[in-house]
Amino acid sequence: MSSKRPVKPSDALMFSPLAALLPVGAAALHAAITRKWSKPAKWALAGAGVAVGLGLAKWQMDRVFQKQPAYALIDRQGDLEIRMYPESVFVRTDVPDDFDNALDDGFKRLFEYINGANADGEKIAMTSPVTSQRNGNHYTISFFMPPERSLESLPQPTDANVKLELVPERTVAVMNFSGRYDAEHVKSAMTQLKEMTQEQQLKVKGRPVFAAFDAPSTLPVLRHNEVWSELNDPTLSDGASSSTARGSGSTRPA
Repeated sequence: MSSKRPVKPSDALMFSPLAALLPVGAAALHAAITRKWSKPAKWALAGAGVAVGLGLAKWQMDRVFQKQPAYALIDRQGDLEIRMYPESVFVRTDVPDDFDNALDDGFKRLFEYINGANADGEKIAMTSPVTSQRNGNHYTISFFMPPERSLESLPQPTDANVKLELVPERTVAVMNFSGRYDAEHVKSAMTQLKEMTQEQQLKVKGRPVFAAFDAPSTLPVLRHNEVWSELNDPTLSDGASSSTARGSGSTRPA
């Protein structure tokens, strides 16, 4: 997910072969509109331009096409959201490295699992977000598993460093932000989240979690990032039954 140095917008464009098609698509649309060609030729050029545009949109906004954890929105106070997430299955790996390298190496391990490095050789759909949480001298990197899959139905990883885990229902405080997700920007976002939870007198447990919804090839201005802190206040869960379900899975009754 993360490169070993901050990714600039120019880097993201340079690294993707689809970026080279941007001027091609624009030229095709321009020619279809302005030149005096036959209608079939114009339709063909316009179709090519639209196809390139859709390909670029998927490249930059791939999270829209991926499943995400469902949640119930309990409350919103400015930039702070309180959500209830139902019981979910995650695949996880621990990486003893700094933030950027751990996110990169952990992503590769987990991607290999969903790409067939498991007991059944099964390919599992990519989801978002990819999460990172510091635990002692390592980072735990996680993928959310598709909501229709149970812990029992998922194949076991062939890599001993990769584990499946059932995470119970939980209530979390969430703040979203855009831009780069290097260590500096993530730390700043976590500090802001801590200040907001303190202002709201919310009881936090455990370390905060960073959630990346987009790949490094997505332009920073288009990225959706979040930081989460699990809450230790059971009274917050009482409002989940009347709140709105979000995400691509289904929530359990509160």
